Amino acid sequence: MLLRLSALALLFATPALAAVPVDCGPVTAAFLATARTSGTVHIEGIGGRNPGTLVFTGTRLYVQSRNGWTVLARTPAQREEEARENLRGAALACVRIGDERIAGQPASVYRVEIGNHGVPSDLVVWIGKSGLLLRLEDQSGNVPLVDQRYEYAAVRPPAMH
Repeated sequence: MLLRLSALALLFATPALAAVPVDCGPVTAAFLATARTSGTVHIEGIGGRNPGTLVFTGTRLYVQSRNGWTVLARTPAQREEEARENLRGAALACVRIGDERIAGQPASVYRVEIGNHGVPSDLVVWIGKSGLLLRLEDQSGNVPLVDQRYEYAAVRPPAMH
């Protein structure tokens, strides 16, 4: 679960704006906007391994794993600051590779290479017209392929038993 949280934090992060290549502006803006927005992230690893769900609400982050739900107190501002800190000084390169539809919504598609603390990541991200992430795939090879799908409508905290 800690690895998944670290990976998610990496995705919502951005280095200082002066270090961002021009093509990465929409990507870093989407990561930050997503960190500030309530939503649900459905996560699946290759072959259906390690599925999970993250739910962001105004003041809480709910993390689902095989053992149930964990609740963390996190405001949107805290999530954004944590994300910024995780990539401070990271190398970031982005290329827009096209347009597609995700769940019926038009999206711009980017390939993103992130080098952070010696760990490279090769991502494909889909950004909706709202400026929020709709989908993210980690194709790095240093971890199994991860597919994350984002939803922003009707966000509710999970039922805790």
